[in-house]
Amino acid sequence: MKYLVTILLLAAASGHAAESSRRWIVVRHASPAKMRSSARNQGPMGAPVLGLFTNAGRNEIRAIVGVPGAALVSDPLPLPEGVGRIYLAPGQSWAVAEKTGGDGLTALFFDGADIESTVDLPNSISRIDTIAFAPGGRAAVVYSRESARLQTFVAVNGEIRFADLPAAGLDVAQLAIDDSGARLAAVTADAAVYVVGADGTPQSVYKGQKIGALVYLRNSARLLVADGGAGQLISIEEASGAYESRALGVSIANNPGMMQPSADGKSVFLATRESRIAARGNLAEETLTAVDLPADASQLQALGKGSAFLISAEPVEPAWLLIDDEREARVVFAARPTSQEGSGQ
Repeated sequence: MKYLVTILLLAAASGHAAESSRRWIVVRHASPAKMRSSARNQGPMGAPVLGLFTNAGRNEIRAIVGVPGAALVSDPLPLPEGVGRIYLAPGQSWAVAEKTGGDGLTALFFDGADIESTVDLPNSISRIDTIAFAPGGRAAVVYSRESARLQTFVAVNGEIRFADLPAAGLDVAQLAIDDSGARLAAVTADAAVYVVGADGTPQSVYKGQKIGALVYLRNSARLLVADGGAGQLISIEEASGAYESRALGVSIANNPGMMQPSADGKSVFLATRESRIAARGNLAEETLTAVDLPADASQLQALGKGSAFLISAEPVEPAWLLIDDEREARVVFAARPTSQEGSGQ
């Protein structure tokens, strides 16, 4: 099986010039044999893979196999040589990874708990300072402070397109990208929110107090911003060529630094690191419901089809999952085998 990787480079001129040249590079990559994981990685025969996750150092990947309420954490998956920090897309069908040699990025494609293929991305940045994935997992945007560049990636059926944009002088602190890969949003250190145009030109759309997180809704151009300083959840939408911001009728506390939309786009989940309280916001009713957590939240990673979110996966501890069943949110755990519990992994 072969993967076709199409790379779109938008090389913009220096400064704020909108002029750009466009060239296409096509790389045909023959997929190597799958890197088969162990029987424990695959789980019992027929057991589904709920999702994948990385450790704090982003140099290890484990799978969660089973069903919510009856799941296990696998041993580490075997990784290709030369792969450094790994960033998994929601749904875990692919990931962006730095190379240990510091020469660009690599894309990893997954088939369940197996690494199906790896694809080098020529002319990509070498170190990721900030990254964000679209809620559906198909698109990603990365920022390099050293090279002052933004790069967008769109992955579909083994094909990757990526565009290179100038960062227009922005010191990017956070990013968001929509499912089409065409809309980008960035937050700077002074809590200003910008939408970045196709030529890299930023447009100011909101000035906050302390932005904790921002995200686009599923298959939508609607951007949500958690302004912890103002204690508000802000909705930003484009109308007649202009952007309008509106504070939703909910109050948020503790400056939630993590936010993910539900799979149906009707709700949003928020969590604060090192806190044992998450929240589910109903966007239609503009209500916020607290969810008690059994462990400190360290992440909010959408797994599988986006109805389960990994909130904690500390070494030797169970992995805790926040499950969205469209009526209420509940928390379940994925146990670690005895060998992991005693190994400190």
